[in-house]
Amino acid sequence: MKYRDFVLPCIAMFMCAATPAFAGDQDRDHGQGCHAVNGNIFEVQIATLTGEPRVLGPTTGALKGGNSSALKVETLRIGPGGVITADTVDTFVTASGDMLVANGHATFTPIPGEAPGEVIDNLTLEIDGAHSTGEFAGTTGTIQVTGVGHQFPPNPAFGGPGKTSFELRYSGAICKP
Repeated sequence: MKYRDFVLPCIAMFMCAATPAFAGDQDRDHGQGCHAVNGNIFEVQIATLTGEPRVLGPTTGALKGGNSSALKVETLRIGPGGVITADTVDTFVTASGDMLVANGHATFTPIPGEAPGEVIDNLTLEIDGAHSTGEFAGTTGTIQVTGVGHQFPPNPAFGGPGKTSFELRYSGAICKP
């Protein structure tokens, strides 16, 4: 084995591992301007004047800053086993003030054996580049969000503003035109 056949891949592997996810990594689209994003979200339900259930909280990772998500009440459906589905509008605002807007479809599944209101949250977000700003203006892509929710859905017995919360992880790709 030649020295360069061993050393160059090792150096490349180290450089890729040391590069932040949002620093321009190319994904499987091979040069289509896509890069991976991942991080965490912690959300708490807040009181709103519009009546839409809304959560707000900090984000870490590639979209470090804040996130707000609203359920579109008219899309809310309760299915077998208490599984709830709904569409969402999510907005991420980075520390630099850039805004990424995405339309989502969420599924909240009760966790067997846990207290009522404990759910698994699976959310697929489709980036809306037309309503995003700054660095995210005109972008496309998909972000998967998964995690757990506590005291959801809120009802008279528990949950509601300041009590209903979500611990989530996001990953996906953002593509620039």
